[in-house]
Amino acid sequence: MTRYAHNPTLPAEATPEPRWPMPLSAEAAEGFRLFGVVTSTNAVLREWCREGDAFITGLLRAQSADSACQPSVGMVAADMQTAGHGRLGRSWVNEPGRSFIASFVMPLPRAMVCAERSGWLTMAAGLAAQTGISEALEAVGARVANDSAHGVELKWPNDVFMAGRKLGGILTEAVRIPSDAARNRVAFIVGIGLNLLFDPDALPTPQATSLQEQYDALPDFARLRDRLGEAIVGALRREFAALLNSPAEAVEDLRRRLTSVCWTLGRPVEATLVDGSTITGVAESIAPDAALMVRRPDGAVEAIRTADVGVLPRAAAPDGANERAVTERYGSDGRNA
Repeated sequence: MTRYAHNPTLPAEATPEPRWPMPLSAEAAEGFRLFGVVTSTNAVLREWCREGDAFITGLLRAQSADSACQPSVGMVAADMQTAGHGRLGRSWVNEPGRSFIASFVMPLPRAMVCAERSGWLTMAAGLAAQTGISEALEAVGARVANDSAHGVELKWPNDVFMAGRKLGGILTEAVRIPSDAARNRVAFIVGIGLNLLFDPDALPTPQATSLQEQYDALPDFARLRDRLGEAIVGALRREFAALLNSPAEAVEDLRRRLTSVCWTLGRPVEATLVDGSTITGVAESIAPDAALMVRRPDGAVEAIRTADVGVLPRAAAPDGANERAVTERYGSDGRNA
């Protein structure tokens, strides 16, 4: 694996003194940077893409040197960020020594990001997070703390769930790389925030959870965070290498796996569309283009592609909702509920 040394520009309002090192993550990624406090790890990467920073150009060279079909993965992590947000711009809670805060970036062909199957990029990122978390927990020897924990699930389109509550969230962005105009690649950024070592009474809402609440025998924060970063880097590389090399087969595999771990399916939902209108029904399946298929009470099926999807309480469920209905409504706003 090719790696390049780099001294990226320090973004405004960032401090370079992290308390907990991440050596395994640094070794796994083609580019790595760790901050103590930063406004937003996604914002840092956006700025570096615009400026043609050495961090980004190093990733571009690494991908060219190894293989056009093996994406290079860069990672920017922080002990804390002050302006993190989810996909609808809502703020989220994070604390040093308790939260996983990182953004990953991969240079991808523009045609892949703008293709008909581009909806699967966010789903692939979610499945990489789900796989990475599961692999890291196994690597550190963590044990399920109670019968309600059934592993890591995904709430369509961008939340990480465990035991029916929100463990964290994912924010994806595609950003132009002006310095790579000749190759026409786009930076695909995946921001991931997870609740690691929060006591239940320290969580932001009753609908949130943490690894500490769901697992016993967790290691200290430094080791846990580093294992998560290492595993997610590897999982992202595998998912996106498959999409680059065999897109049709990769999409079929993603659809099968997402269906098996999608917490939303089978539940009564209300989708708020960009124009403010709503669609209510039961989340039935994942479409070939990654849309969420919702069956209305009248039997009509709607494809939801861009919406804020909330799971309805049982009392408000439409006729025909099945027994998987839950007793609270969850937002889809990004990283913390």
